[in-house]
Amino acid sequence: MRETAKSRLQSVSLGALRTFEVASRHLSFKAAAGELSVTPAAVSQGIRTLENQLGLLLFERFNRALRLTDAGALLARDLGPAFERIEDILSQLPPRS
Repeated sequence: MRETAKSRLQSVSLGALRTFEVASRHLSFKAAAGELSVTPAAVSQGIRTLENQLGLLLFERFNRALRLTDAGALLARDLGPAFERIEDILSQLPPRS
């Protein structure tokens, strides 16, 4: 793994990436909040924190609309399948005893 990618991975949380993944699918902080059972303000703050950690914008914000930036689209493209894979792996683990 490249050093820059490694340091970026260490600077972001799994929760922030999950929040971004959901928001990128819906292109709505309100819809993402509903799926995640949090407030739209919490989604917005989580995205802003992730953008600050990465040092780039992931969404263009308009009145009542969102659009992914090129960087956001690149990140979103593979995050969904990555989370699905993690969920598949976790579902194969034996239940807690």
